[in-house]
Amino acid sequence: MSPAQAITVKLDRELSLHQANTVCEQLRVAINENHAVVVDGTNVLKIDTSILQLLIAARKSAEVAGKELSVRFAAGGALERALVRAGFIIDNDQEPLPEGDLWERASA
Repeated sequence: MSPAQAITVKLDRELSLHQANTVCEQLRVAINENHAVVVDGTNVLKIDTSILQLLIAARKSAEVAGKELSVRFAAGGALERALVRAGFIIDNDQEPLPEGDLWERASA
C-alpha cells in the first residue's frame, strides 16, 4: 500500500480498553471513507491486548469491504513489544506470524 494513497490514523500515547470505543470509531470512519488506511502507532507508549484485538478486527473488516489496513510501529517501541508479547510478531526480524502483513516496522 502506498502511504501517499492511504489515510493515516494516529494512535494516542496510551491505549487501553478505556479508549477502545474511540479507536474503534476512528477506524470505522477511516475504513468507510477511504480505500487504504495506515494506523500510525509509532508514538504509542503503552498499549494493551484489547487494542491489538481491535486492530486485527479492523483489518478483517477492511478486507471484507475490499479495502486495506496496516499498522505502523516504531522499532523497539511499546507497540512492537506488545506485539511480541502477544505472539503477533517475532522479536528477531524473522518472518511474522499470521496477520504478519498487517504490521509494519517504521523506518528509522
